[in-house]
Amino acid sequence: MPSSIISRIMIAAGAVGTAAIAAVSGWFYSAMPPKDVPNKEPVTQEAVKPDTAKQDAAKQDAAKQDAAKQEVARVEIAKQEAARLEAARLETARLEAARQDAAKQDAAKQDAARLEAAKQDTAKQEAARLESARLEAARLEAAKQDAAKQDAAKQETARLEAARLEAAKQDAAKQEAARLEAAQLEAARQDAAKQAAARLEAAQLEAAKQQAAKQAAVKQAAVKKDAAGSGMQLGGVSVRSWGYQLQNDDVETIASSPYDIIVMDYSRDTTTAGAFTPADLARMKRKPDGSRRIVLSYISVGEAEDYRYYWQERGWNRAANRSGVVDEENPEWKGNYSVRFWQSEWQDVIFGAEDSYMARINKAGFDGVYLDKIDVCETYEGRTPAGTVASDLMIQFVRKLSTIMKARNPNFLIIAQNAEFLLPDDDYRAAIDGIGKEDILYRNEKVPGTNRYQDGKANDADTVRETIELVNKLRADGKAIMAVEYITDRDDIGKAAAKLQGEGYLFYVGPRDLARLAPPVEVAARDASND
Repeated sequence: MPSSIISRIMIAAGAVGTAAIAAVSGWFYSAMPPKDVPNKEPVTQEAVKPDTAKQDAAKQDAAKQDAAKQEVARVEIAKQEAARLEAARLETARLEAARQDAAKQDAAKQDAARLEAAKQDTAKQEAARLESARLEAARLEAAKQDAAKQDAAKQETARLEAARLEAAKQDAAKQEAARLEAAQLEAARQDAAKQAAARLEAAQLEAAKQQAAKQAAVKQAAVKKDAAGSGMQLGGVSVRSWGYQLQNDDVETIASSPYDIIVMDYSRDTTTAGAFTPADLARMKRKPDGSRRIVLSYISVGEAEDYRYYWQERGWNRAANRSGVVDEENPEWKGNYSVRFWQSEWQDVIFGAEDSYMARINKAGFDGVYLDKIDVCETYEGRTPAGTVASDLMIQFVRKLSTIMKARNPNFLIIAQNAEFLLPDDDYRAAIDGIGKEDILYRNEKVPGTNRYQDGKANDADTVRETIELVNKLRADGKAIMAVEYITDRDDIGKAAAKLQGEGYLFYVGPRDLARLAPPVEVAARDASND
């Protein structure tokens, strides 16, 4: 019974009063009276008196009642203690809940404050944005009104000017009518005299024309005689021959060659690291007999080459970076891309910047440049900015290049390759010191059914005549014509030498890939054919 009572008390008290109830329970068990212990010596039945047994039973019953009362009292005390402990637990729980609630309320207040601050900041930003939009709208409206006023003023000015011009036109018409009437009278009187004067002037012009033709013929004959004899002057050097090599360039090979002019690449392997040095140039400028040689650097000004230093520097290995200036790839020469040569970015690459391609060539010690792909302008006809002509833009490009380089080095030579259709322009001829012309007499043609080309196909007579007429415009200015044919037949070489050297041109025969210089024996053979 005591244990069941304590269990109920513990359940009622809960966790908080468990320790207290356990203490009460210990006290309860310790206070319980011990059970009756039998006497060591049994009492015989005969020794027990009837009246004493009743008294003992009454005492035991009284003791039990007293024990029950004490048990009830102890249980009541345990209940009270458990209730007190439960009340303390509940108070503690209430206080904790109150603390947590206060913390939640404080956090809520802080969140509300932050939200309010954010709301106010957003409102301020929105107000600022609206004010900015209002001011911008006001500015645009003011600009619009100002533009409208200016436009109205222009229109009024134009109207007044048109009225003035119309009045002037009418007045001029009246004056012109009067003048014409007077002129008609005077013309009738002077007509016979004018006709006689015109006949005389025509005769004089014809005589002058014939005289100029005779002088030109004499000059041309002298030019041809000079080329066939002591040679022509180029950059202060007397020249009669030239060589052309763009691959496998070697200092000693070039230095030991017999040519008066060499056209070569500015680098052994097209890289900056492989570029020829001033010491290399000094060696190559000296011929085996000790005389001076002109050394020109090849440079493509109409196509960008993806193996040149500027390709990586400009980031053109990515198509997106070169879209403004670099166009399609040349199907016959991989890695070469046509360029919009009139663009400032390309002109900076070639001659505009301090470390431009031309500046590097000049610094290395080359005597000048040999400009290739000038004729790319033909592919851009109709594709240049509105109001411009591709050939005119190319002439401007070459003139600008020549002006800049000759300002840096007055003796710097500018030789253009091909594009002879530009030679009728006086300004273009003035900007260059000569022209290198390929395939005047012979061309290459694709072999049917293959991807190969074969040299040695003779050009028709009209094409040859037209080409010679164009390049002779430059020859008549006393400038160099450097003809090159890519042929191997000995008879064709002899005919070409006789024809082109007879025109006063410097003449060279070599492989079309320009991977080597033609050996001196070929030069000797051509010289002999011209004797």
